[in-house]
Parts: sequence; structure tokens; C-alpha cells
Amino acid sequence: MFEQYTYEFILSSMLNRVDGIFDKREGGVIYTALAPAAAELAQMYVNLDIFARSKWLTTATNQDLDNFAFMFGLERKPSTPAQVRGLFYNTIWQPMSVAIGSRFSCNAIFYRVQTLISLGTYSLIAEVPGPTGNQTGTLLPDVFIAGLGSATINEILYYGEETENDDSLRERLITKVTNSGQNGNIAQYLLWAQSFPGIGRAKVFPTAAGYVTVSIINPAGQPAAQTLIDDFQNYLDPGSTGLGNGEAPIGATVTVITADPLNIDISLDLSGTTTEAEITDAINDYLASISFVRSSVSYFQIAAIISNLPGTNEISNLLINYDIADIQLDDNEVPILNSLGVNYI
Repeated sequence: MFEQYTYEFILSSMLNRVDGIFDKREGGVIYTALAPAAAELAQMYVNLDIFARSKWLTTATNQDLDNFAFMFGLERKPSTPAQVRGLFYNTIWQPMSVAIGSRFSCNAIFYRVQTLISLGTYSLIAEVPGPTGNQTGTLLPDVFIAGLGSATINEILYYGEETENDDSLRERLITKVTNSGQNGNIAQYLLWAQSFPGIGRAKVFPTAAGYVTVSIINPAGQPAAQTLIDDFQNYLDPGSTGLGNGEAPIGATVTVITADPLNIDISLDLSGTTTEAEITDAINDYLASISFVRSSVSYFQIAAIISNLPGTNEISNLLINYDIADIQLDDNEVPILNSLGVNYI
């Protein structure tokens, strides 16, 4: 905002105000007297610029952005630990009970058994918040458990997330300020979903008869776990009764669902050192970014993503779902990478 007020600009302006009959050269008395003042004024403008930016929604950061959000009833989402579903079997492959609070590790991340879901099936919570706990795989007990034959994580119930960054909080805040979410309109449902832990994005499908369907996905852009669906259902309208026992207004019968997965199968010829794992990660990031945002999977975007990976020299014969075309998505569909076949040439 005040970028033009540099030390050089201010000093030049000050010297121009001095009559030309005086010596204004560097090292002279006038120059030497004005230079420190110009430096102080330049620093003042730097501080003023920082202050001004902290008071605008589009440029505020950190605590200043938190203060903006507080004025509109929003808070930055804290970091959350992953919650996963664990399956436990004894040595003859029968579901077995384990003690609540039991500690297990998976790839050096520790989890504690939290609640019983059904015989042999428990929810576990990661001890460390953030996305490191978002994984499936074999669980190893922290201490010996007699009779335990197998323990695995087979599903992520709630994705662990880092503390919400400025861009995400600013986006939610702008949505609230500009969309006037209130009285159970569509914008209000989207704000509820954006603020609910574990939800990545949402779509709202209302009808004139007062029935509202809210479809949610997880932060990875994939269909949400049933636990998250149930929790958000109870938050909005327990039992889909429309009685106003949740956040949804009286008379709005709300049903929470999740997206329908659309399998994406990709094959290509590739020359270079790019690995299938690198391609998989890049494609998954792209698919997550367009879930509930775009209406199609772009053939050329996927081609560009693979081509731009550092180890890729050239690609050819790229097929997406056995075709050379964009893949269209229905309103409630999200793309999921089902298979990747790379033929190295």
C-alpha cells in the first residue's frame, strides 16, 4: 500500500525541497542531516503498511485474521488427531475384545483404543494430531496381549488435520461475509459443513417440500466414513425428523449422505524415472482438488500433471477409463483413482 515510500524516494523528495543554491551532495551538511530522517520515515511507512494490511480481510494473517473471524462468529479449526477403525482377531481368526485405552502402533504412529463399535471392531485415536495418523495397515501392541493374532487399521473414520491455515480460514470467512448464510439457506448448510471437524467439502440438494440432502466428503476428497455421516446427521437434524433438535431449522428434514465414488483407471507409456508412486500421489492430489468443485476429470490436466513431474521425459498412449476424453461427473460423484498402469519405454 505504501511501497513507493522507500528511503531513496523520501530522501530525494526532501532534497528537492531544498533551494538549489545550497550544497545537497552526498556527504554535505544538508544531505547528512536529512538522510537519517528519511530512513526513519521509510521505516515508519513499512510499519504503517504492515498495520494497514493487518486490518484488511484479504491481507490479514495469523492472530489478526483470527480477530476478523471472531467478529463474525468463526474460529480457526485446531489440529485434530486421526480416528481409525481397528479390527482385532485372536489366533484362530475370531473377533476378540481388547481393553479400552490399549496402545498400538502403526508405522511408528501410536494409537489408543477409544470405543467399541462391535465385537472385535474398535475406534482408535492417534496420539499425535495432524495427518500423520491418516493411514491403514498392521497394528502392533505396545505391550503383549495374550491371544491376539491380528490387529489392523482398515478405515480412517476421521482424518487428522493440521491447524487450519490462513487461506482456509479466510475462504470460510469470505464465504460467510459474502453469502449471508442464515435461516437455513444453502449458504448456511455449507458454513455448517465447513466448520465441522472431518468434513472436506459439501453439497446441498434442497427441495421445495422442505427436504434437504447434504452430501459430504472427507478432506482427501473421498466418500466420508459412516461415523462422520452419522455425527454430522446428529449435528444438523437427529433422526431426520425436522423437529429442530439440531442446527437445522424447524421444518427442514435433513438427510446427510456421502458422495458416490467414480473409479478412475489410468494407463500410459512413459519414458523417464518417475515412479508409479509419484504419479499416484500427484493424481490423487488433483482428484481431491476437484472433488465437489469440478464437473469433469480433465484428460489434458492429468496429462500435464504427469508430464510436469521431475522424472518424466515423455508420455504417450494415455488413456483414462480406456478413452482419450474428459470423464464427466454427476452432481454427487467424486473421482477415485482405482488403478494406474505405467508401461516404461
